[in-house]
Amino acid sequence: MNIIYTPTGIDIEKYPAIRKYLSAFREKLEARAVKQPWWELQQAQNRLNIWEQAKIVYPDICKEPRFTFDNSGFHLDMNGFIIPTSDKFLLGLLNSSVIWWFLKKTCAVLGDAELGGRLRLKRQYIEIIPIQLASKTITNKIIGLVDYCLDKKQMDCHSDVSSAEQKINLIFYHLYGLSYQSACIIEGNTDWMSKEEYEAFTLIETKAETEVV
Repeated sequence: MNIIYTPTGIDIEKYPAIRKYLSAFREKLEARAVKQPWWELQQAQNRLNIWEQAKIVYPDICKEPRFTFDNSGFHLDMNGFIIPTSDKFLLGLLNSSVIWWFLKKTCAVLGDAELGGRLRLKRQYIEIIPIQLASKTITNKIIGLVDYCLDKKQMDCHSDVSSAEQKINLIFYHLYGLSYQSACIIEGNTDWMSKEEYEAFTLIETKAETEVV
């Protein structure tokens, strides 16, 4: 199945077969509320060729972090959003437990956010996420962990990457200066890590780590 994509400014005369096909619907297309040439999509989202660029993509509605990376030119419909960037540190941040906790306290929710309710990840919520910057060493550590998760999931979408995800969460808990008690509130239990392990971890330690997982 093919998709006809006619964004603003397209020269339809270069595509006579498409013009001929769309002509059968011309009357309905000209009756749309927004005025543009009848062959153009009403609100085509292709500013600066954003679909062809590397981007973070995520759904409008979800009950868990669903941010991922695309550099294959995929197009999304109205049920998804994109951030035109290749920043995988940002991708790791957006998928971290601490940011999901923030979003649960910020976003509109379908149901109860603490009981599996779906969050509405609208722009007005995403753009106020507090971004914690990191040193180059820590940034590269996060990028390495994110790449590991992406590669494993690309090979097998059922791959277990929980160990890498926990390391990402641990780094961001410390970057945001969270105490063990605060991290446990976000995790929902105290079984994920002991207080001694948590407090013994320092961001400096990541400089000496050579293995991603």
